[in-house]
Amino acid sequence: AEGCLSCSEISSICTSCSLGYGPTLDSDGSFTGKCEPCPENCLTCSKNHDLCEECENKYGFVINKNGIRTGQCGKCHEKCADCSNNNNTCKYCLSNNMNYGYGFVLDNDGNPTGECEKCPDNCAYCMGNSKKCIYCQPNYRLVLDANNSPTGKCEKCPENCERCDKNQKLC
Repeated sequence: AEGCLSCSEISSICTSCSLGYGPTLDSDGSFTGKCEPCPENCLTCSKNHDLCEECENKYGFVINKNGIRTGQCGKCHEKCADCSNNNNTCKYCLSNNMNYGYGFVLDNDGNPTGECEKCPDNCAYCMGNSKKCIYCQPNYRLVLDANNSPTGKCEKCPENCERCDKNQKLC
């Protein structure tokens, strides 16, 4: 039968389901001997075909208003690299090959909100905080404050300077 990994002597009754399929349960929660496809964008649903256990890459679990998983998968936000626990809360923001990246938006207490925003101008990487650059794009360097601490902003390297990104003071 469709979706069966193994069958009983009676070939129409499944004893286990193939990857991407899960068991169909009756109203008592007992396996009916049939397998059906997992929910859309779901990798595994080994206990019940209606309840996803692992979503595809760039998808996360849909959480209902009571904070409980629905068993369905929803797409991550476009700036998010991983939202596997909750499709509305990002675990990791995208970073994009040294051109620009995204970092977390922080709440008033400095904690990540699960949302991502573009890093500051000319910044390549700002993962923990969307407002504070960690690594600047090539030919840019971190701006230092009066105490020689990075401000999280980037500035262009001085003229005729081939590289200045490793040492903020020197060309």
